[in-house]
Amino acid sequence: FAPVAMTDEERLVGVFHSYQKSQRFNDNSFFTYSSTEQKRVEDNCFDEALAFVLERGRDVTREPRLDREAHVTYLLRSLRDLTQGYSSLDASRPWLCYWDVHALALLGARIDDATAADLIRFLKTCEHADGGYGGGPGQLAHLATTYAAVLTLMELRRPDAYQSIDRKKLRAFLRARHQPSGAYTMHYGGEEDIRAPYLALSVASLLRIVDGGLT
Repeated sequence: FAPVAMTDEERLVGVFHSYQKSQRFNDNSFFTYSSTEQKRVEDNCFDEALAFVLERGRDVTREPRLDREAHVTYLLRSLRDLTQGYSSLDASRPWLCYWDVHALALLGARIDDATAADLIRFLKTCEHADGGYGGGPGQLAHLATTYAAVLTLMELRRPDAYQSIDRKKLRAFLRARHQPSGAYTMHYGGEEDIRAPYLALSVASLLRIVDGGLT
């Protein structure tokens, strides 16, 4: 019998077992700019992964390897200095802190005391006078950046990080987000969506400030 030819998808699944064609984006023929970009990104990732698989052949020594030290160096540097390309994320600065700190924790890397203290001081400047954390110093408090800030402080695992959180004001901020309908708003006058209750209750649970005003 002649051997059955493998499709590109079958070749890819043989190495990257998490790849599933059924999970690729389907816009149901409702084309938008973002849906087109999503498909373009997926196609580019598929092409790069397939090129790796075809080039590798039977050479199992060429399996992907995570360069831990390079990642740790990059992440530690990013806590201190970011390029101009990150300026568009000025309203997401607690998220930048969280992504770096959490990635370092996953890699088992230590953040030195001076850097940790600077992170705590910076996030304190993002804390709004009425509770919660904004995307940067002086910005409106928002549930998403509050979640990122609190997770960063918890991830640091330091008493001064825990103590920097004003739990009383934060509880008031979370209660103000809770609407009579049971929904939550993301910020003062903000939208209601499914993210909001998850973010609010996650933060409250982590800080042990869940009460009847939040549920």
